[in-house]
This record gives sequence, structure tokens and C-alpha cells, in this order.
Amino acid sequence: MLIFRLNRVMALRGISVPYAFLKRQGFHRTVARNLSHDRVANIKIAHLEKLCRLLNCTPNDLFEWQTDDNPANALGENHSLHSLKRNQTAQSLRTIMKDIPVHKLERIEEVLNQLDDEK
Repeated sequence: MLIFRLNRVMALRGISVPYAFLKRQGFHRTVARNLSHDRVANIKIAHLEKLCRLLNCTPNDLFEWQTDDNPANALGENHSLHSLKRNQTAQSLRTIMKDIPVHKLERIEEVLNQLDDEK
């Protein structure tokens, strides 16, 4: 089953109040509420593109795939949808880093700079 997970990307980007963020970015309140609560049965392509632009992500980052319990729907282990499985819930980097000793934060900065250079 394919599931929309905007809040995962919002958390990774350090956005703690997704509804307010979406409203500030011009989304209608109903759309912002549904998106921020991951209550999406369908999504307009224009909204998907706007989210990707705002969050610097791809549509794949906004979706998660979970295996179906029905054996008739089973996919081979090499199927592309397996790339959308997520192993853990996302946390804000700010939340993760608050407990890391200061002397280790320099190492994190180095890794982040290396990742940024790989663009």
C-alpha cells in the first residue's frame, strides 16, 4: 500500500508545525489540514510539485510503501516499490542533536558539508 508521509519530510526539515507552514506557503486551510495530517486519498500534481519545491525533495520522498498482507498482492523482492519502504520514523535533526556532546557536533558538520558537496 502506498502511503503519503508529508510529516516525515517536514520533521526532517525541522518544520514542527506543518499546518502553519503550509498556510504561510499559500495552501488553502482545508488542503493544509489534510496534508498536515497525512489524510490524502489523492493529491493534485500542482500541490505535489509545490511541496517538492518548498521542501527540496522528490515525490518519492513524500511516499512510503508498506507490504500488503494479502499474498495475492505480493511483489517480487526486486520490485521498485521496495525502494519506498521506510525503516524508521523521521525526527527533526534539532531533536537528535540536542543530546549529542558539543565536541561531536563538529563531526556532524563535516559529514553534512561532505553530503552538500556531493550534490
